[in-house]
Amino acid sequence: MLLSPGGVETDSGLGGFSVNGTNERNNNFLLDGVDNNDTYVPGIPGGIVSINPDSTQEFRVITNNFAPEYGRNNGAVIQLITRSGTNNLHGDAYWFGRYNALGARDFFNPVASGPMNPYVRNDFGGSAGGPFKKDRFFWFGN
Repeated sequence: MLLSPGGVETDSGLGGFSVNGTNERNNNFLLDGVDNNDTYVPGIPGGIVSINPDSTQEFRVITNNFAPEYGRNNGAVIQLITRSGTNNLHGDAYWFGRYNALGARDFFNPVASGPMNPYVRNDFGGSAGGPFKKDRFFWFGN
């Protein structure tokens, strides 16, 4: 969103962004065409439902010249479209690993205080999609 024309990061603590000088709470998030805004604290990037980036097929950021179908807010409109299956079975798997050997000590763990605090993260996942009925009905999971 920050690469879009008129987009700037705000310092309110919500981790949000402002577009063309509007309030960060004036952004509208859509997931597959459905409202995905947090009604308690609107404008939080990601909305109510956050999806895995691997399940995103496309996204669109509209910052000005809105069509009538986006008549809700005066900030940016962020649309996410999720993937669907295809006529062939497709899938992928991933593994994200983070280990002490590739990291640095933080400010509160100097060399004089002893061994480095352990920081190990292993994040596994995958996605797959295919047809229920060829050319008609598909499935996708992540």
